[in-house]
Amino acid sequence: MTQPDGGSPLVVLQRDHLLLVRTNDPRWPAVRDTLRPFTELLRLTSGFATYRLTPLSLWNAATVGLDAVAVLATLRGLTACAIMPATAAFIQETFARANALRLRETADGIVVTGADADLLGRLRERSGLPLPPVVRDADGQGTIAVAPEQRGPLKLAFAALGYPIHDDLRVVKGAHVPFTLRPDAPALRPYQRESVAAIGRASGGGMILLPCGAGKTLVGIAAAARFRAQTLVLCPGRTNAAQWERAFRIWTDLPPDAVGLFDGSKPRLAPVTIATYQALTSRARGGNLPRHLGLFTDADWGLVIYDEAHMLPADGFRLCASAAMQARRRLGLTATLIREDGRETDVFALVGPILFSRPWRELEAQGWIAPARCIEVRVPLASGWPPAGAALDANAAALNPRKDAVVERLLARHRGAPTLVIGGHLGLLHRLARRLRLPLITGDTPAPERERLYASFRDGKTHALIVSSVANQGVDLPGATVAIQVSGHFGSRQEEAQRLGRLLRPNGRGRASLFYTLVTTGTREVQYARHRRLFLAEQGYTYTVERAEQP
Repeated sequence: MTQPDGGSPLVVLQRDHLLLVRTNDPRWPAVRDTLRPFTELLRLTSGFATYRLTPLSLWNAATVGLDAVAVLATLRGLTACAIMPATAAFIQETFARANALRLRETADGIVVTGADADLLGRLRERSGLPLPPVVRDADGQGTIAVAPEQRGPLKLAFAALGYPIHDDLRVVKGAHVPFTLRPDAPALRPYQRESVAAIGRASGGGMILLPCGAGKTLVGIAAAARFRAQTLVLCPGRTNAAQWERAFRIWTDLPPDAVGLFDGSKPRLAPVTIATYQALTSRARGGNLPRHLGLFTDADWGLVIYDEAHMLPADGFRLCASAAMQARRRLGLTATLIREDGRETDVFALVGPILFSRPWRELEAQGWIAPARCIEVRVPLASGWPPAGAALDANAAALNPRKDAVVERLLARHRGAPTLVIGGHLGLLHRLARRLRLPLITGDTPAPERERLYASFRDGKTHALIVSSVANQGVDLPGATVAIQVSGHFGSRQEEAQRLGRLLRPNGRGRASLFYTLVTTGTREVQYARHRRLFLAEQGYTYTVERAEQP
């Protein structure tokens, strides 16, 4: 791991495995890149960044070949302070846990093994799973026989106990589907080729993390063409699914009937099937299991692609944990694995570790994604708001009436520029749509009307569009150069990244896109906004602050 050259220490080690880093030092970018593989950014304040060493950050570090010795040596090179014994012990123990257990296939079936039989026995008892007793050999190594259907639940349960399992079981190849990328398909960029190569090296599954607009769909299709097997693509919505279907048809030489969108009313699987998480996990009335679970788990998939994998719902985790899906090669695609519910470890356990990622700013510097400026606009609370008797809570702050005039002025400032007004509070969006006479897309907008409005925006016939959270994930609107975020879902870092991502697809104009976030001063929105931008701050984006003009 690279380290900055000598001089005064940049990093101060604190309690609770925290690292305080000075950002006003010219070596800060190099330090940020050095820390990224094994730490998590918590907050970025004036002059300082705070990182934390977490189990998940060190698990991922272990999958890319780092170990406790390398991490401790890096930290010693970044600070003149002694590493606290508790922190050193935490790093060593976490790496030891990350390498303690393995799933293997023997002549008698599947087993989970560990060098410490007593530890394996304790984990067995705490897992809550109906596992047979531990078998101890003469060297003290323990083995537990595992039924095929326990493979996924075992990985989930042990990861939750702090012991991720290395899954060394082979994946099935799946039904052969010969196809390739067309000669006129987009040429793979260097980082896309590296992504596909990383997938090819993976023993079972894993995650590719690339910013919005960096071409994750092409990575997924190129991976599918590499394995030439029956492929399932799971998406968070019908718009995303339709985009995948179009891309497979345009970029590959698959015949028309070999690619299909899954329709629950007429359940049929094509050699390449694209389905939504909702279609996959929907239940019949009164049913305990998803109605199409058997259809999907019985198919002979060779590759399962989880688009926007951070969005896997609870039922999606159940499907991932099924014996059939764990036996398949799995590929997760996302811009950020952040989940505010803390279930990143579930994605790690069931889809796999991070196989490849690239910093957003690095791809921007290379011209692969559009540059962007982030601006926080502080908006005073409207006089008399909220109404008498109502609390000044997060909803009231989001619905601040003074935001309307600010949006109007920003639209006038960027008149003619393709602009998205994005928010999570439908009352505010409907109010803006009426005042500004702009088209609005929400979850209630019928699919044909939604597609018509998206197409009108792409074609330049509509210059400004108001969209709810349905446009957060994977919607391809490459012409957008301005986004005005009027409200968000509390402090969701993932949502902030996805919304900025609407602006990052290269637009050919050469100018930086603009991402405005409206925040009501003196309210919880200020704290939420600070938390929302943490992930983007780690990627190298800075926010400038503007104060809205008084009416």
